[in-house]
Parts: sequence; C-alpha cells; structure tokens
Amino acid sequence: LESKNQKHPPQSQINSLKKYCANADYVKAEILALSITQKFPNHEFSWTVLGLIFEAGASLTFGTGLEILKLKILYKVMSFYITIIRV
Repeated sequence: LESKNQKHPPQSQINSLKKYCANADYVKAEILALSITQKFPNHEFSWTVLGLIFEAGASLTFGTGLEILKLKILYKVMSFYITIIRV
C-alpha cells in the first residue's frame, strides 16, 4: 500500500524500472517512469529515464514531433529544478 505521505516510490518500482532499462524494454520503462513522475514529481531517476528515452527517440507512448519536444523541455526544466533543490 502506498502512503500519501511517501516521498519516494517503492523500491520494487525502482527495481522494475532499472530492469526495463537494462533489457531495453523502453515501452514498459516509459509507462512506469511516467507513472512514478506523476505520483512523485521530484523523483530524479524517473525523470532521467524519461529524458534518456526521449533523447534516444524511443518514446512510443507519445509518438513524435511536438509532443516529444514538449516532454524534452519539461525533462530539462525538472532536471534543473531538482538540481537546485539538492544544493
């Protein structure tokens, strides 16, 4: 059960995300990373995974073109935001 006060996703989700990336299962990785970032918007690893998928052009969930560009910009903004918070 997830607590509304949790600051980090369950370790099982992080392990699954790592496994999907290691196996180049980008569709599952993207879906899980999107889910994690919606519930835990400051979770850096999930944003990093999304950024790598989008940079590689492997995003199947959002297609191509303007949607990918918007998500790349969002990824860059969130990465910058997370970096500032950690300082």
